[in-house]
Amino acid sequence: MLAKPLRGPNCTLFDVYNATDYVIPALEIIDARSHNVDPQTQRPRKVFDTISDNAANAGVVMGGRPIKPDALDLRWISAFVVSQWRD
Repeated sequence: MLAKPLRGPNCTLFDVYNATDYVIPALEIIDARSHNVDPQTQRPRKVFDTISDNAANAGVVMGGRPIKPDALDLRWISAFVVSQWRD
């Protein structure tokens, strides 16, 4: 979560780090019900089309306790997801 706004096209990684108040675990929920073919151009849609349109995002689950970014090494953070859902 940001404590300060980020501005301008020259924003650096260090600017983001310095503006960050804390980090928390988050998991994006995907709901990919987009068209395989663009209805206007009839061209196949690519993954970057879906990402740029934000067409597959159904929500975000956030949890855990807030941690200051300098209190951990983000390169070593991982996750393990288990689902009991069945068809």
